[in-house]
Amino acid sequence: MVSIFNFIRQGQYLLAIISILSRCFVVFCCLPIHEYAHCLAAHLLGDDTAKNQGRLTLNPIAHLNPIGTVMIFLFGIGYGNPAPINPN
Repeated sequence: MVSIFNFIRQGQYLLAIISILSRCFVVFCCLPIHEYAHCLAAHLLGDDTAKNQGRLTLNPIAHLNPIGTVMIFLFGIGYGNPAPINPN
């Protein structure tokens, strides 16, 4: 994966902007949908932990992990908060 910094260093500013915008799309659209699906699956299987903690939502703030979000922008790979579950 090509880094945003490489695009800027090579003078390819349009590619850097496109890369930043695509990562914003991932962070604010794809990641919340992915984590919501985890929480919804747990809820449908009878675990209300995610619902009780306010994670059964498409709000990106509820699903973003600060370190994982920064990693997405810097390295192109990262993660969101894991879905809370009760194994009992």
